Amino acid sequence: MSEEGFPKEKRLLTRRDFLRVQQKHTLITYQQILISLRPNRLKNSRLGVILTRKNGPSVERNLCRRRIRELFRRADLHSFQVDIVFRVRGKLATVSFEQIVQAFQLLLRTLNGYTQKSS
Repeated sequence: MSEEGFPKEKRLLTRRDFLRVQQKHTLITYQQILISLRPNRLKNSRLGVILTRKNGPSVERNLCRRRIRELFRRADLHSFQVDIVFRVRGKLATVSFEQIVQAFQLLLRTLNGYTQKSS
């Protein structure tokens, strides 16, 4: 399999994983986008995306998921060892791809701040 995929070890898969991140987390907000972070004890970071029918039709939700996963994959966040839950409030039609990119840049700045504090 090529490196272009998004394997299971890089995903939050169970409800328990999602709840663990959401109960004890650091929250980053950017407009309608919420990002929850929680350190994990694994070798890499994992991503979970929460989008519901309230966010819009399935075509929009799936496109948004693919874009978020691609940004996560390209950002190479594996050295940070955190679990990340990405969530959008409101309709996806009102959230642009640029807003998602800006939220990811804010996430990267926050993670870089964590590593500088812990060093």
